[in-house]
Amino acid sequence: MEDNKQQQTEVKNFYGGIYFDRCQMTDIKFQTIVQGDMHVEAEEDEGRDAALATPQEEYDMPPQLQTQEAEALLKKLTAAGIVDECWRPLGLSGSEKGVLASLLADRLHLSTPWQTFGRLWNMKSATLRTAYNQGMGQRKTTAFMDRVKRVMEE
Repeated sequence: MEDNKQQQTEVKNFYGGIYFDRCQMTDIKFQTIVQGDMHVEAEEDEGRDAALATPQEEYDMPPQLQTQEAEALLKKLTAAGIVDECWRPLGLSGSEKGVLASLLADRLHLSTPWQTFGRLWNMKSATLRTAYNQGMGQRKTTAFMDRVKRVMEE
């Protein structure tokens, strides 16, 4: 009987929410699968109505993305459907993300665009830089750049 218990798979669900720099995701379910005699050192939250996770006290958002100019630019890009309220690209290809990062860095005077936007967009900085280089070799990039520049100038 003891051997059978060690081989059983146990599924644990953790419910809660995440708050990240003015963006809130609720009703998130994290699931862990524990097999055999593995030990999980976390407490399970049985109630979905539990309080949301507390916001991070300090997120190292670059100061260049916290300026009035950046906030105004964010509103324009959000209204145009290019990014969401948290600077995350909406439906853009990898090359478009790279080009957008470059355009934003130029406009907001960011010295490390690949690292900054790679972290915000959950991408490796090298991948974002490579995507930019690939995008600059594509004909469709000109139209995308024109669109973003038009939105930024409105």
